[in-house]
Amino acid sequence: MSDQQELPETMSEYADPENAELHTSSGKGLALPGQNLPDKVYIIPIHNRPFFPAQVLPVIVNEEPWAETLELVSKSEHHSLALFFMDTPPEDPRHFDTSALPLYGTLVKVHHASRENGKLQFVAQGLTRVRIRTWLKHHRPPYLVEVEYPHQPSEPTDEVKAYGMALNCCRSTRCTAKS
Repeated sequence: MSDQQELPETMSEYADPENAELHTSSGKGLALPGQNLPDKVYIIPIHNRPFFPAQVLPVIVNEEPWAETLELVSKSEHHSLALFFMDTPPEDPRHFDTSALPLYGTLVKVHHASRENGKLQFVAQGLTRVRIRTWLKHHRPPYLVEVEYPHQPSEPTDEVKAYGMALNCCRSTRCTAKS
C-alpha cells in the first residue's frame, strides 16, 4: 500500500477554470474572469515565499491544522482561499495573532489537493489581490474572513506609459545609462 493518500474525490476534481461555465446572477451567460469573486473565504498563512496573482505554483502545508480548511474549500462553489505571507511561521498555527497577518494577500483557486506523510499539497492558481475586511472566525482554523478586492487599474497610468516609452526608446537606440 502506498503512503500517498488522496483526499476525497471532491478535492481533486476541480473544474478547469479555462473551460468552467459559471453562471451570472441572472442564471444566463458565461462569467468573465474577475466576476463572481467570493466575499467570504478561508485563509492560510504561508511563510516560505510570498504568493502573487498570475502565479501557478504548488503549495505544501501541514495536514494539522489545515486539512479541515482545504476540506471546506473543496466543498465551496468557488474552490478558492486566500494565502497571506508571513515572514516567520507562527509557533502554533491553531492559535496565532491574526493581527500579525499583512494587510493584503492573494486569492487563489485550489487544484489537485492531495495528502501525503502528514502534509497537504495543492496547486494554487493566483487570481487577484485581497484585503481582509472583517474576521468571521479567528480563534482557530479554519480561519474565515470577509474580503474586499482592491481596485486594479485596467489601463496603465501616464507615468507607466512614459517609463515604457523611455525603455523602448533606449532599447531601439542601444543607449547605455551611466551613473
